[in-house]
Amino acid sequence: MDCAITIVSGFGTPQRSGADKGAIPKRPLCLPSHLPMWTPDKPIIIAGSALPPAEAWWHEFRSAFYDRSQGAVDREWLDAFTAALYAVNADQDPRKAAEVAFLTLHFEFSSDEN
Repeated sequence: MDCAITIVSGFGTPQRSGADKGAIPKRPLCLPSHLPMWTPDKPIIIAGSALPPAEAWWHEFRSAFYDRSQGAVDREWLDAFTAALYAVNADQDPRKAAEVAFLTLHFEFSSDEN
């Protein structure tokens, strides 16, 4: 499969493959190059560099979900959750995707015990 980018989850931000400085990737995610990709309206600058679209999505989703959960979420779990959702939301606004994900996780099925 042709990959537009391979994201590996770590502590904090994704790393492009080959740039992980010897770290062992925990959960590689190959993003197919044929998928349309969300891009931010304005570049997201971290440490003086603009993030590529996939990394910007990752950053925005994690930030929005973390804020929405008021910090009560494990960062490693959030890395895995973000990786799983990116695969089906690459073309969506990450902050909206985080809101839908947060609300979905809080939905409870009613139990009909008759």
